[in-house]
Amino acid sequence: MAQDLGVSRMTVHRKIKRRDDLLGAAMLYISQFMLQTVMEAGENKVGVERIGAITRRLFELVSLNKPLRFLLTNEPECALRLLTTKQGPVQAQFILFVEALLDIEIKEGHLHPTMDLHTLAYLLVRIGESFMYSDAIADQPVDIDQAHKCIVDVLRTQVVV
Repeated sequence: MAQDLGVSRMTVHRKIKRRDDLLGAAMLYISQFMLQTVMEAGENKVGVERIGAITRRLFELVSLNKPLRFLLTNEPECALRLLTTKQGPVQAQFILFVEALLDIEIKEGHLHPTMDLHTLAYLLVRIGESFMYSDAIADQPVDIDQAHKCIVDVLRTQVVV
């Protein structure tokens, strides 16, 4: 990386104190790009179907992202810490994204959740994480269909329309 940037390794180490900070920044950048591209999946849909389509597209992008999958395969503890805990920047970004999706649907009158917005967003993100990172968490294959089904099912049971 230092060579690509045209600086010494010492400069890189001085600017980026910890390796986790660099990896976290890279994961955040990748996740922000993914979040920007998934919104089109929800076009012409509303409510549960819109959120389900958008999250499904996000799951597809996560499962196909080679740098993320490489990190999960080769350094699962580090990857999970950066992706699924408060020590990393990604989970908080995903929760805010899902909160915003839910908020739009609530304001448009398509959803009326029975639990508070943040709790519901957190729950949906954790469900997604369980299935999207299941290869690193439980040595199970990633299952986009099951992640999508669970999120849609939870939304249907927690949302009074």
